[in-house]
Amino acid sequence: MQAADHLYAQQRWAEARKEYSDALSLWQSSFEPASATLQSRIAECDQALQSEADYVRHIDNARRHLQRQAWPKAAAEAAQALRLKPGDEPALQLQQQATNIPVRENTPLAPTRIYVLVAVLAVIVVARQYG
Repeated sequence: MQAADHLYAQQRWAEARKEYSDALSLWQSSFEPASATLQSRIAECDQALQSEADYVRHIDNARRHLQRQAWPKAAAEAAQALRLKPGDEPALQLQQQATNIPVRENTPLAPTRIYVLVAVLAVIVVARQYG
């Protein structure tokens, strides 16, 4: 149990989950902590693992959208990553890349200004909704 708590404190979710699951499989009514505590820790580990997977997915999507020059989608994905990890430097950089697009007048990218504005507004809306 101490090993599981140590891994949990280090945010090593998969390893902590395995240790808690192993402890739960050996659990008997006279043991401490209660099985509900172990089940709660397993659920917390599952939630953290899902959150990490969602974060990675949003970062990957933001990068892919940037490569395709889909600025609003890239900004929205970066905003979702920031919702999961506020202040995260890679997500902040992706968000900045998606919203700070150099545009010259009378070029094919000039209409992109509208999309950048929409992306910035999307980021603000997401930030207010989850922040």
